[in-house]
Amino acid sequence: MRPDLRRLGHGDVGWLPLMCWIGAKEVVVLEGRKKVMTPGGGFVTTAQKLHNLKDETCRLQKLISDSIEESNATKQHLIDALEQNERYKADVCKVDQKLELTKKELCKERRMLLDANQEKQNVFSLFEAKEREHKQQLESMAVHIRELLKAVAEFECRVTQDITLFS
Repeated sequence: MRPDLRRLGHGDVGWLPLMCWIGAKEVVVLEGRKKVMTPGGGFVTTAQKLHNLKDETCRLQKLISDSIEESNATKQHLIDALEQNERYKADVCKVDQKLELTKKELCKERRMLLDANQEKQNVFSLFEAKEREHKQQLESMAVHIRELLKAVAEFECRVTQDITLFS
């Protein structure tokens, strides 16, 4: 839709550069339209790029959604593990308390056994001392008895000799 330059009169010479400029613009617009509408041109390429970007966006959203789901599952596993860990800690605390109580009881029993053993040892030592004392007394008595027997035997011999002398 270019204006016919022949219709312009001589007084319209100032319009000539403007008309050329407008014509050049129309050429640029027409070339742009050709380029946009042809395959490999701007519109088709841009539409393809937009389609590719939408596909990539969908893929990334799916990936993000899967990652969030996996993250939530992992988070739940961690929460479960922490709860189990707390239960284990409570169980260990109970076992530690029982162990400490058992340890105290064993120390008490050990002390009692050591005391009983010491008492037994004291009684045994006392018994051994009394046994040695009795043994010494018996040996002393045996010595006295032997001396007495010897004296009686001597007396008997003298009596027998005296009787034989007087008879």
